[in-house]
Amino acid sequence: MQTAVAEIWELGSYFFVQLFGPIHSADINAMTLLIGKWFDGGSATGKMKLESTRKAFKDFVGAVALLHKGMKKRKRPKKTTVVSTETKTSSSSKAMRRVVSAGSLSSLDKDVKPAAEVSATKTEIIVDALRDQVRDKLRNLLHSVKSLLKNTDIDPETRDMHDRLTFLASMENGFFWDDVYASDQLDEIS
Repeated sequence: MQTAVAEIWELGSYFFVQLFGPIHSADINAMTLLIGKWFDGGSATGKMKLESTRKAFKDFVGAVALLHKGMKKRKRPKKTTVVSTETKTSSSSKAMRRVVSAGSLSSLDKDVKPAAEVSATKTEIIVDALRDQVRDKLRNLLHSVKSLLKNTDIDPETRDMHDRLTFLASMENGFFWDDVYASDQLDEIS
């Protein structure tokens, strides 16, 4: 049984490193080494609620099944460009030069509003349903693994694992928040 769990863990570790890519590889490797150390040293039951692993395994199998089904028919996602306009108010003197004269002194009590500048920004949106579904499954898996950890406020190793999982899920340029990066990673493993 221990050999089977070790094989599944090794395969899962490889899967995560490939899926999450180079941005997350240091955290994934550190977490897999830490959990491997817990199992090899026999301290896994003191660090994790192993009786509650069913949900985590269910989420893991769901993510793998979704990838298996979706990768067969995966095509490069279509990119669309959205142009949004923002209105910025400017208090600079470029809009209109104000000259003070005897006649204009009476207008000082009136409020003069600065001219508005309009700028257009292009945002690239990638429509990728598989990416979004995989993210949801993996986000559920991360939350399940975080809920397995014991004594995160006392034990520095479980706290490190919890912090790494939180960081993995919240990196702005990582798999969960950067659409282009996540789609590229899925394209790479397909």
